[in-house]
Amino acid sequence: MELETKIKETTNQLQKVSVDDLRKIVKKYAEPIGKRYKNEEFISQVFGKPTLEDICKELEKQSTENDLARDLFERIKGNSPMGMKIIYEQLKRGSDIDYRESLKVDMRLTKKILASNELFEGIRCVLVDRGDQPKWIHRSILDISDQEVDNYFKPLPDHLELQI
Repeated sequence: MELETKIKETTNQLQKVSVDDLRKIVKKYAEPIGKRYKNEEFISQVFGKPTLEDICKELEKQSTENDLARDLFERIKGNSPMGMKIIYEQLKRGSDIDYRESLKVDMRLTKKILASNELFEGIRCVLVDRGDQPKWIHRSILDISDQEVDNYFKPLPDHLELQI
């Protein structure tokens, strides 16, 4: 099948599909690609892990022999553990929600993060007391329960939710 024909057929089908149907269409017409970017194997091996904790463990393991792993692991260690968990969860959940719900979740997270100390602690260390070590609420991602992360995603009272 020619590329033009594939594009026309795909465009026609896209005009009347759900997200699940869209995934089926993409799978039907997708073609395998070769290696396309630098460190592709490393990225797949590390970031293909099922949890943030597994990703960090893999980076730590590879950091003894791999400069990229060492650099990434050091950067992650300096980030807010709660921020890392929230962002990772947001990426996982984001693939299953529509644009409107995504905006609502973004607003929830923004309001709840601003109400916590994490953002201001990060700002303090970078901009105010330059170079100071942040004093995060949690020392490690391992210290954070799923319940704590879930609380960031729970709906706000109606009057505080984004109205769209």
